[in-house]
Formats: sequence, C-alpha cells, structure tokens
Amino acid sequence: MENIKYKEIKGKKVKTFQLGDEPEIFYLITIRMNEHMIIHENGYDVGTGKVEFLNTQELKDKYNVDLDEDIKEKPFSELLKKWLIESDCKEKDELELVQDFCTFLDNSHPESDISHALAAFDDEDYRVHNMASCMLSILDSLKLYDNDSLELGKETLSQVMFRKMKGYGIDLNKELGFTHLEPVKRNEVKTQEEILELMGWFTECESPFEIRHDDGSFASGQAAHITAYEVVQEYRDSQ
Repeated sequence: MENIKYKEIKGKKVKTFQLGDEPEIFYLITIRMNEHMIIHENGYDVGTGKVEFLNTQELKDKYNVDLDEDIKEKPFSELLKKWLIESDCKEKDELELVQDFCTFLDNSHPESDISHALAAFDDEDYRVHNMASCMLSILDSLKLYDNDSLELGKETLSQVMFRKMKGYGIDLNKELGFTHLEPVKRNEVKTQEEILELMGWFTECESPFEIRHDDGSFASGQAAHITAYEVVQEYRDSQ
C-alpha cells in the first residue's frame, strides 16, 4: 500500500458555481439518486468547508441552480441516447439497467413522468437497494455531524433524516404501520435548564452544582446531577 499513490481522474461529476463576481463559490457533486453534496469555499474564509446535502428541488429553491435545464427540453429519445452513451451497459442485468436509468432521469430530468414511473418499478431487490441507499445517505450526515462538519441550519438531525427519506420516497410510518412518527422540530428541543425550570427546579449554584425545587427540596453536588438527570428523563418520557 505504501507504493500506491492517488492519481487524478478526469470526470464530470464536480460542477462549480460562483455567486455573481463575488469570491464565493461552491462545488456540486451528484453522489446518489436525486442527491447532491455542496462544498462551500469563500475568499474571505467565511463558511469555507461547509457541507450540505440537497436534492434537486432544494438546490433550485435555495441557490436558484437548475441542473441540466437544457436537458429538460429534450425528448425522451435524446435522453435515452445520452444515457446509453455515458453509461457502461456491459455485464449488467435488466434490473441494474432499469435502476441506472432511473438514477440518470432523477438527476437530469426530475420532473419527468417517465422518471416517476420507472422509480416505482415494483421489484423487491430495487426496494432493498433504495432503502440501503437512503440509510447510507443518513449515515453520511451522521458522520459529518460527529465531526462537527454538518451545517444543520434550522433543522434538527431527525428532520434531516425525514427529509432524506422523503427524497428516496420512503414513508417510515407506512413501512412500519404507524401514524405517529415525526421529526423533532428545532423549537421543540429544550435544554436541561429549561426542562428543570418547567418541572419546578431552578439552579442556585453552578459550582458546586446545586438545585432547589419550588416545594423546598434541595440537592447539591453529585446528588444534584443525579436528580437533574432523572427529572430530564421523566420529562422526555412524558412527551
């Protein structure tokens, strides 16, 4: 492995966009069906390295970038010809060809009725592959979050997960036979201090940690930490 070196591969996967004449650009990489990774760079080093994951419609709504707009005006025969030229059709079975063409249509022609029809191809192997791709996409975001590299904006992690599942056409409630599953909204996330206050506790001292309840109950040090933990768990279990 020590003698193996990275080499540059010429490709068309990375597109670069600039904000007018400003020194603000982002690199767009289409990584999966109807999913794109955005990497920001800024001449003032503001937001450089920020990473986002957006689907085609979100990319258009947020940055006014309409991918391959010219392709949308082309007839189906030209779309098929373009895909056959760019794809490697050798040694692929029929299902793989259908899946690859669905991916191509979703990336280049997301509003196409043909794309939606093919994406609904009723095959168990396709469903498993689609579910696994969605899980991999969610894992990408979790790893970025663990490395403090994920820009959440106004979203919570659970909202990111539900957004990604929607992009892959997965309804978790429908899959599991539930009706109550939904993401946590940003304004619903409460800190320990907020929860303690809601439950009648307030902090008297930060160091050592001391809390007191409206009814006169008091805890200090390790006892205070244990009490606070139990109060927070009780509150969250009740929600």
